[in-house]
Amino acid sequence: GGGGSSDQIRRTLRLAVSVACQRVFADKTLTGGFAIGNGHWFMFEGDHGETTKADAAKIEKEVKDLIRQGMTITSSEMNYQKAIEYFASSRQPVASKQLSGRVPLG
Repeated sequence: GGGGSSDQIRRTLRLAVSVACQRVFADKTLTGGFAIGNGHWFMFEGDHGETTKADAAKIEKEVKDLIRQGMTITSSEMNYQKAIEYFASSRQPVASKQLSGRVPLG
């Protein structure tokens, strides 16, 4: 019971949106993913209102295509510094910055 499965669905959908944005707009860096009620607000780095409804429709189509294709999600483990480097090099500055500001356990 509880919110476990809904949390997993929410995290999976956020991942799908992130992957879709990377595929559709490879030249842009997605930031955000801020919770707003039961939804999330995403934006591209440096975007000051340039993203259009047509852009959002392209992202939505790609998310649906990923789901239809049965996108496989796998996890991997790496040391803390490698994780920071991975997120920085894959144009995910928010994740990199969040990790950089934390003290690793262990």
